[in-house]
Amino acid sequence: MENKSVFTFIKKYGLIVLLLALVLTGCSDLNKPIEENTTGFFNHYFIYNFSVLIKALADFMGGSYGLSIIIITLAIRLVLMPFMLKQTKSSLEMQDKMGIMKPELDAIQKKYKGKKRP
Repeated sequence: MENKSVFTFIKKYGLIVLLLALVLTGCSDLNKPIEENTTGFFNHYFIYNFSVLIKALADFMGGSYGLSIIIITLAIRLVLMPFMLKQTKSSLEMQDKMGIMKPELDAIQKKYKGKKRP
């Protein structure tokens, strides 16, 4: 199995992630607060609505922003849970299928080990 670490990921995709971060941070003005009339798709439809939801839930919880963020996070995780369970089930099924096919694949690899592609 390949050794996967954060450093190999950064070495491989670091420049792409850096460029993406620079492009996305350039999409908004950091000195202006995000309000109802803020331009930009992501700011208007996601960030503003989440901030309103967090503030409303915090007011309901007695001013606890941390608790409101935890509740919203749990709600989002519950909404996404069917997709995560389906992905996990599919992954386990694929592992079972690969376990059945592994002896055959090993035999084929052993048979063609010394031969090169044309």
